[in-house]
Amino acid sequence: MTKTELIKRVRQTDSHYFDKKTMAFFGDTLRNYRIDTNIHNINSVRCYKLKRLSPVNGGLVSPVFFNIDTFEQVDP
Repeated sequence: MTKTELIKRVRQTDSHYFDKKTMAFFGDTLRNYRIDTNIHNINSVRCYKLKRLSPVNGGLVSPVFFNIDTFEQVDP
């Protein structure tokens, strides 16, 4: 799974996580993300992990997790 493919699949779920307005609000860009190639288990759900390279507005640096099967966001 590449970062581009993951973002494409997340957008297909009607998620607003990667919308231009949402990204601009947080001062984030797609270049600021890297995909972790390991599979993570969050609350017994297998997930892909996107890591931020640099902090965004408000100092937010936390990673975001997406379900491998549904591509919906999973909260740790």
